[in-house]
Amino acid sequence: MKQLLLFSKFVSDYLQRFIRKQLFANQFMKTIKFIAILMIVSCASFLNAQTKVAFAYDAAGNRVKREITFKSSKLNLDTTASSIIKPVSEMMDKVKITIYPNPTKGQLSVEITNIPANVAGEIKIYNIAGNILHYQKTLGPLNPFDFSIYPTGIYVLYIKVGQNESKWKIIKQ
Repeated sequence: MKQLLLFSKFVSDYLQRFIRKQLFANQFMKTIKFIAILMIVSCASFLNAQTKVAFAYDAAGNRVKREITFKSSKLNLDTTASSIIKPVSEMMDKVKITIYPNPTKGQLSVEITNIPANVAGEIKIYNIAGNILHYQKTLGPLNPFDFSIYPTGIYVLYIKVGQNESKWKIIKQ
């Protein structure tokens, strides 16, 4: 009788350990599957990111803010001029502003076309601390800026034509 009790206790303990191992293995596999799915979804959303442009307007319907978020690009081994210089443009009334290349390693070009006669304008370059690094009172059709004198970082290019204002984030590599 004592042996039967010992045997039943042995079997009971063995079954409990077996069930615990199975539950642990099952929970472990669920956790691994969850992590794998989470990684796949996050990578897929990162790869499908798009360039987004957001605008803000005041109560009268005037555009007061423009924000551009660029998608991260894959490595491109094409080094033709058209693949390196990718201008970004904005229309302010009839005035078109085109900036290239951004990011820049040195020379930055700001093209301003269709400037009305007798309209005042200015261009300012700020560092990330808000200090003015460059101020230009007159606007021309092509305004080159030498960023090679500035350290690597992020700068703000402020352009005002008449009453219209535009701000750009410039990356110096």
